[in-house]
Amino acid sequence: MPAVAAAVLFASTAPASVHPHVFAEARLEVTVGPGETVGSLRHVWRFDEVFSSGEVLLAFDANQDLNLDNAELEAAGATFHQSLAEFDYFQFMTIDGKDVELAAPEQLMVTFEDGQMIVLFESKPMPSISPTTRSWQRQACPPGAGNR
Repeated sequence: MPAVAAAVLFASTAPASVHPHVFAEARLEVTVGPGETVGSLRHVWRFDEVFSSGEVLLAFDANQDLNLDNAELEAAGATFHQSLAEFDYFQFMTIDGKDVELAAPEQLMVTFEDGQMIVLFESKPMPSISPTTRSWQRQACPPGAGNR
């Protein structure tokens, strides 16, 4: 009887679903354009080794040499560009409490250094804004680093 009860209990449990956590260091550089407007937002995201090697390397290392060559890095960049577009590249800007549209980056560059994936991209506010004449805020959060 205990064996039957154990079998019923085991059969009635649903499989566990695990959400992997992604850790990233994010840096943002704001450049000044003509007329002292915000010229661009330059993002650098450095992802942790577990995500970089466990997810990215396995997904994009087509020749399985445990290294990402230029073609593989370009494929990763194109995939990340497409995927992040759905989330506005995890960047948000407001002026006087109103959302500012940010132009999508033309491309994302992906590099792989010391076992970590690094994503670089640049976006521009539309229309141009002046950081000296208005109250503005920005938030840039790579996946897993926080929410808006």
